[in-house]
Amino acid sequence: LCPAPTYFQQGEYKGVYFPPGVGNDDFGLDAVEDLFKYPIGNWEDLGPFKTSLNYDVTYNQDIFYYCHMHDGMTRRIKL
Repeated sequence: LCPAPTYFQQGEYKGVYFPPGVGNDDFGLDAVEDLFKYPIGNWEDLGPFKTSLNYDVTYNQDIFYYCHMHDGMTRRIKL
């Protein structure tokens, strides 16, 4: 199983992926992705937004991520 991100808007899960392994890869990104093209000030009326990762296995390595919409938005998360 791949620990895909899960996307929430105003406390509501926007996908149908969770729980993992149900055979659907809609984890909510499509529902919120276009909203992030707007200036951050517009997000306040649409949010709050939350993105989570669900790991159902022990994982103790670093995580790397990037954003395909925002150039330079790449980071390393040290666990």
